[in-house]
Amino acid sequence: MKFYTIIICALLTVLICNKITGAELFVTDKKLKKSKKQIEFLKHQQELDKIYSDKKLGSFVQEGKTMFRLFSTSAEKISLVLFDEPSDEKGTEYEMTKDENCVWETSVDGEMYGKYYNYKVQQPGKEPVLCIDPYSRAVASYNTYFTPRHSLVVKEGEYDWEGDEWIRRDWRDLIIYEMHVRDMTEDKSSGVEERGTYQGLTEKNKPGGFSYIRSLGVNTVELLPSQEFANIEIPYKDSLNGRLNSWNPY
Repeated sequence: MKFYTIIICALLTVLICNKITGAELFVTDKKLKKSKKQIEFLKHQQELDKIYSDKKLGSFVQEGKTMFRLFSTSAEKISLVLFDEPSDEKGTEYEMTKDENCVWETSVDGEMYGKYYNYKVQQPGKEPVLCIDPYSRAVASYNTYFTPRHSLVVKEGEYDWEGDEWIRRDWRDLIIYEMHVRDMTEDKSSGVEERGTYQGLTEKNKPGGFSYIRSLGVNTVELLPSQEFANIEIPYKDSLNGRLNSWNPY
């Protein structure tokens, strides 16, 4: 009995101390003074939160023209660069204009389906950077670490979903599991036959895959990049283009 009493007293002491400490920390945190730099940053973020646009973003064809739109609050200049081939290093440049809601846009006559493109983004005080479109529906790339990546103009509504539709679930009911398609079943402990594949995820009643995730009570999965990209990396502990591979020993 004394042993149980000591344990109960110890637990109560921990709970009480944690509760008091947590309360003190919370109150103390509210009293902490923010630096001038932090205050300016928060004000800037609040201003950015007010910016919103209903305009369609990305690349799409409209009334015989191909539209290109990108949202950026910080860039001082952005231009569109069109390429004929994914290996092209130089392309045709078109200046983009910025509206009152920080949407940069330009248009090109004709339907540019199959055309490769990037955005040349100039940030204040920095060299311009060639970026892919974060709203693009397709990206062309070589399968090496240092690779020229180009967004691709594609026709919407062309894919045959064979009657399949996305599940419309109330956001408040989502229990999300973030996962990687390959890593989820690649290890032999997953118990699946087709390890590291989409097929492997669907194998039923195995320690790895969707059956296991559903048994946790999860109703939604968020996939990390599921397309194939740059899996031929720099040799481990070696350099290429001034970059040292210290992260992947294969």
